[in-house]
Amino acid sequence: MRPTLDTPLPKLATISKEFHCSRTGSSGSTLRIKNIVSRLQVLGDGYNVSHSGIDEECERELEREVEEEEEVMVEYARRDARTEDDWDYSSILRSRFCKDIATSVHPLAKVIQNFVSNKHVANIEWSDKVYCTKNFVHTIVLNSENDGLDDVLRIPDCFIRFQCGEILLLSDREGALVLPLLLGKRRTEKSSTAMPYFGHHAFETTTYFPFLRVCSCPKHPGKLDAKDSCSLKLFNGDTMYPGNFSQTLKEMLSHRSNETVTSDCSNISMTLASGEPEAFVERRGKKRDYDMSDLERTSEMIACEMDARKITIK
Repeated sequence: MRPTLDTPLPKLATISKEFHCSRTGSSGSTLRIKNIVSRLQVLGDGYNVSHSGIDEECERELEREVEEEEEVMVEYARRDARTEDDWDYSSILRSRFCKDIATSVHPLAKVIQNFVSNKHVANIEWSDKVYCTKNFVHTIVLNSENDGLDDVLRIPDCFIRFQCGEILLLSDREGALVLPLLLGKRRTEKSSTAMPYFGHHAFETTTYFPFLRVCSCPKHPGKLDAKDSCSLKLFNGDTMYPGNFSQTLKEMLSHRSNETVTSDCSNISMTLASGEPEAFVERRGKKRDYDMSDLERTSEMIACEMDARKITIK
């Protein structure tokens, strides 16, 4: 029983006692009821409740709201979408490695090196097991070989994982055409152990489920390793890396030399982490998620270690 706005606790206790007596026909003069009423009068008098401050998550949420208020619309030059090339999608069913399929594939690290204007991101130690189809890479008609794809980078969603562990990123259209073939083979060859794994990266869902399984053979390994997952998340501009992902991220971003990196981004405060990983955060429109994130903490940790190493060398 708790006091309401205008009714103190003892009065509520008395009303309750009278209601109980009228309902049961009791006189209500028992010692037990009197003791309860007197106890309620002093209950809680010796307690003080105080609170102060805002926890880290609330503070980050407030900063995010401020960032959203400061957002401005950016207009990009009109570009022509590229028509995707068709290829023998069933070749995936016969392939053991990414390079075995009937179309050209490119390592993700090379794609970033060739088509992202911030050249420092090539210093990141990207997974060497992640490849992309040509349709995944080229989303627009390029005016020249030097054209960048920063503002039209495709989100890594549909992918194939082969038994060897290699990952092939597909365009949405390729994924829609490949999936029925995999489902058909699964129905006719349930005992096959060489069947590739089809899935899609669920970036915006619970962080502990890095992708959603769609179609795989029963014995196929069901999880990407930490470096593959971190490479896809970082390429997508994700800022949170739970569990052992944080250590993997740090290893990917750690400098291989004593040279410092000069920022090429003007709208975001950069750190000394190798390859300026925040460049993808900005390009993906997730700058508001960077403050107080795992990515920011890891970058600052690397920067501190770099400073300490320079002092030791001197």
